[in-house]
Amino acid sequence: MKKHLLILIIAGMATSTSAQFLSTNGPKMESIVGFVWGSGDTAFVTKDKNLYRTFNGGTKWTVMANGLPDEVDPRCITVANNLVYVGTNDKARIYVSKDWGDSWESETDGSSVLWKPTHLTSNGIVVLIGGTLFPPHYFDATQKKWISSGLSGTTHGLRYVDDKTVICNVGSPSKGLTHISTDGGKTWTQTGDEPSASNLDIKAKTYDYAKVGNRIICTPSMNGYQPQYSDDNGATWTEGTGAAMSNLPYYGRKLNVRADGTILLSKTGVLYESKDSGATWTTNNTWLGADFTFWKSEDILASLGDIDENGSTKFGFITSANNLLDINGTLYTEAQYYGCNYKSGSWSYDSIINNKNSGRFGTVNKIALVDDSVYFCTTSGLFGSKSGSEFVSNIWVEFGRANVGSFFKSGNMYVIGTISSRGNVEPKIYYSSDKNAWTEATFSNKIGFGAGGVANRVDNFFNHGGKLYADLQGGYAVSSDNGKNWTWKGGSTLGNVVSNGSVIVRVNDDIFTSKKIEMSADGDTWETVMTGLPGYASQSNFRDFGDVYSVGGIIYAESFGDSKRVLVQLDVANKKWVATDDNSALPAVGALTDLVMVNKIIYAAIANDGVYALDDDLGFARISNPQIKLYPNPATSQLRFDAGLHINSIQVYTLTGEVVKSQNVEGVAAIEISELPAGHYIVVLESGQQQYRSRFVKQ
Repeated sequence: MKKHLLILIIAGMATSTSAQFLSTNGPKMESIVGFVWGSGDTAFVTKDKNLYRTFNGGTKWTVMANGLPDEVDPRCITVANNLVYVGTNDKARIYVSKDWGDSWESETDGSSVLWKPTHLTSNGIVVLIGGTLFPPHYFDATQKKWISSGLSGTTHGLRYVDDKTVICNVGSPSKGLTHISTDGGKTWTQTGDEPSASNLDIKAKTYDYAKVGNRIICTPSMNGYQPQYSDDNGATWTEGTGAAMSNLPYYGRKLNVRADGTILLSKTGVLYESKDSGATWTTNNTWLGADFTFWKSEDILASLGDIDENGSTKFGFITSANNLLDINGTLYTEAQYYGCNYKSGSWSYDSIINNKNSGRFGTVNKIALVDDSVYFCTTSGLFGSKSGSEFVSNIWVEFGRANVGSFFKSGNMYVIGTISSRGNVEPKIYYSSDKNAWTEATFSNKIGFGAGGVANRVDNFFNHGGKLYADLQGGYAVSSDNGKNWTWKGGSTLGNVVSNGSVIVRVNDDIFTSKKIEMSADGDTWETVMTGLPGYASQSNFRDFGDVYSVGGIIYAESFGDSKRVLVQLDVANKKWVATDDNSALPAVGALTDLVMVNKIIYAAIANDGVYALDDDLGFARISNPQIKLYPNPATSQLRFDAGLHINSIQVYTLTGEVVKSQNVEGVAAIEISELPAGHYIVVLESGQQQYRSRFVKQ
C-alpha cells in the first residue's frame, strides 16, 4: 500500500443503494485509549482526543458531543454525585455532564485557561483536580467553584485512597512532597518523610497512591527504585521488591486494589500484582497501557482492552487493519500488538510475542504468506510463525534489524525488499535459497527517484510472464532470475502496480502530470485505460481515483465519481472499466488500505474503521452464484429460502457482523425468526464449499 487517500468524505455524498460494504465490527483494539473510568457495565474512555461512553459493557461505544467540543483531548475522568467530570487539555479545561454524557457544560469558575489537568479523583461526593501547571483544587458544590487547596506547585499525584482520605504529591517539576487530607482537600498534613532514593537521598515526586488497611503504597518516579510503602501514615517509607520503576508516565493510574486486597500496578503499561500489601511484586506480562480501572465484577478496563481475572483480553474499539491475508480460507490481519483472524462472522485474537526484541514489534509494514507460514515484515526485521494456525505466537525467523517492506517466494528463491529511512536513498533487495544465508541483489541500472526522492521502499513482489516484479514507491523493477539481478523500469512517484496473471495494471501518478491508469501485457509497452471511470472526462478529474488491486484474478480500482466512492472492475478484453452500477460502494469513513478475497467474499481494510465485507446481495453480480430468493421479505415469524440448490446451513448476521442465529437446515427450506428484533439482517447460506449471501428485513 503506497499511500492513504486524503479525500475521504465528499460534501453532499449520496448513499449508494445498489452496492454496499458492511462492517465486520473489527478488528477491535484499544491501544490509543488514554484515560478510563468504569463501574458495572458503564464506562467512559478517551480515544482520539474525544470521549466515548458505553452503557452495555463495551458492546457499543458512543462519542460524546452536545457541548463537549470535538477533539477536546480529555486527560482525566471521574464521577461524583451522578455527575461526570472531565479534565481536558484543550478548550475550557473542565466539563461536567448531569445526564451521563448526553449534554455538557463547562465548569471553569475558579480555574485558569493555563491549567493542564492530569488528575481527577473523588470519593463519590467530593471532587479534586490537579495538573502540570496547578496544585490540587476541590470543587465547592455550593459556590459551584473550584477552590485552591492551599498548596502550590505541580500536581504529580492525586488520589482518594478510601472514602475519607485523599493523598497528593505536589512540588516543583522535578520533585514533590506528599500531603494527606481527610476533609476533601480543604486542609492538608505533610507527611514526616518522603519516598526517596535512599542511596542518593533524593526525595521523589510520586505519581500514585493506594491504601490497604493502614498501609499506604506509592509509586515514586525514580528509575530503578521500587514501589514503597508506609505503615505510619508517611512518617517512614520502605521499598518493596520485584517492580523497579522505569519511565513512568505522569498521567494515568498506576495502582488499584481488588476487593481481596490484591494490589495491581501498571508499571510502564505492564501489569504487576502484590498479594502482601506492596512488599513484593510479580508480573504476568499482561499489557495495560497508560490507565486502568475496575469494572464489571472487577475485570480490568485498560487502554489495551477489557481484561478479566484470568488475564483474558477482550476488545472494544475498532482499529485500522492495513494488511489483509487469506490463510486456508480464514481472513487474517494485524492490529497493534495482536494478530487477528475473522471466520464465521466473528473475530478472534492472538497476542504477538516478539521474543527477540523486548516483546514488541515496530510497525508492521506487510503480512506475507510464504511456505504456508505467516510472516510479519516490520521496522525491526522479518518475523514468522511456524504455523498459520498459531498466528505469530512463536517467533522463529529474524532478518537482521532491517526495515522490511515485503517478503515473497519466487520459484525456489526467497526475496526480501527493504524500506529506506531517507529520501533519495535506495532500498535494498536480498535473496536466499534457504532463508538463512542472504545476498544483496544487484541492479543493472540506477534506481530513479521521483519528486522528493520517494523511490525508497519495496511495497510488494509478484510474478508475471515468467518474471519477478518489485513494486517500489517510485515505480517498479523486473528480475528474470527470481530476484538475483534487477532492472529498474521507472514508473510513477505514487502509483502502484499489480498483475492478474494476464495483464499488469498500474496507477501512473507523477504529481506534476495527470493521474492515469495504464495496462500492459509485457511490462514494457503501456496503454492508458480510463474509459468507464465515474465522471471521467479527459484528464479533468485525474485525482478522482486511488490505487489498483488484484483480487481473485480481477483488477479493481478505487474511484470517486457520481457522488459515491466505489470499486470499479477492469474489463480487460474491452479495455474499459465496468460501469459502477455493477460494482460496489465503499464506506466513506476512511482511506482504503487493502483489498482481499476469502471464500469468494471481498474484504476491504479501512483506515481507523476496521474491515468491511462486501454484501454480495448488494454488491458485485457474481455470474457463478445463483440468485437466492428469500420470502416473505420483509418477514415477521418465518423466513423461507429458494436457491435452486441444496442448502446445508444458514447463519443470520446483524449489519455490524454479529451472529444472531446459526442453524443446520438439511432437508428444510425455512427458519424461525420470530425471536429476532426488528431490523435489517444478512443471511449466509452454505451449500457444500460455497457460500451465498442475501439480505432480509425483520418486521
